[in-house]
Amino acid sequence: MIEGKQSIEEVLESATALALNELRNFLVNRSPRYRVLLRELFVKGGWRELKAVLEAAEDKSINDKSLYVLLRELMDHGIVERLNEEYVIADPILRKAMLKL
Repeated sequence: MIEGKQSIEEVLESATALALNELRNFLVNRSPRYRVLLRELFVKGGWRELKAVLEAAEDKSINDKSLYVLLRELMDHGIVERLNEEYVIADPILRKAMLKL
């Protein structure tokens, strides 16, 4: 390594640590539903799949508006984006950070 230069792996690790810290800060004092959704969205998910995962996690039915509010907040914070008819983690660094969450 050249002095004063970081390797790609070091930069990636730093970016992942920063993203993980931001995710943790986002989740403070928020519903546990966000963690459930983020774990499912590590791959990707459609509306029905996401709703089913939340309902299974809570062992009760949830209404569409509740899921909409959760997803909208994740999108407004740039954590999740909608591609075609599915929701995904918006950034590869965030995806990597999710593994450590």
